This record gives sequence, structure tokens and C-alpha cells, in this order.
Amino acid sequence: MPRFIHLQIHGRPGLAGWLRILVSAVLLIGVVIVIAILALGFLIFVLPVLFITGLISYFVLRSKLKRAVRQHQPANGTIIEGEYSVVDPGQKSLADRPPGEG
Repeated sequence: MPRFIHLQIHGRPGLAGWLRILVSAVLLIGVVIVIAILALGFLIFVLPVLFITGLISYFVLRSKLKRAVRQHQPANGTIIEGEYSVVDPGQKSLADRPPGEG
């Protein structure tokens, strides 16, 4: 059977009670302030750096992509066309078929 903590408060807290409340409140406020400072530091310093590096990488990669596309395109723009047919492995090859047979 689980045990539960039962708090019983009778009357006003004494000096030790008020000190506990004060220390708890100070610690809670301190933690909230530290989290706020870290979040603000992240927004002020880290996000602009990420944004600038993203822009730089976008433009660098875009220029590299354009250069790669230009290098792989044929200079005269010749397009080679051809015909093909799908052949089962069990069928004869086109060279072995008589003319006119599809």
C-alpha cells in the first residue's frame, strides 16, 4: 500500500516556516530569471548566427548547383533519341527475331 505525505497546517507558520517559504520563493524566482536570461541570449546571439549561416549556405550552394548544371549540359544541345522495347528474359532478342515480328 503506497504511503502519501499528509501536510497538516495549524495556525500561522512560525519563523522557520516563513524562512522556508522565503527561500523557496527566492529559488523559484532565481530559476525563472536564469531561464529568461538564457532564452534572451539564445534569441539575441544564436538565432541571428543561424540565420546568417543559412543565407550564406543558400547562396553558396545555389551558385555551386548552377555551375554543376552548366558543366553537365551539352554545348550544342544535341538530343539523342532512340526506340526501345521491353523484352522478357524468356523471349528471343530482337536480333534473333525475323523481320516484321514485333
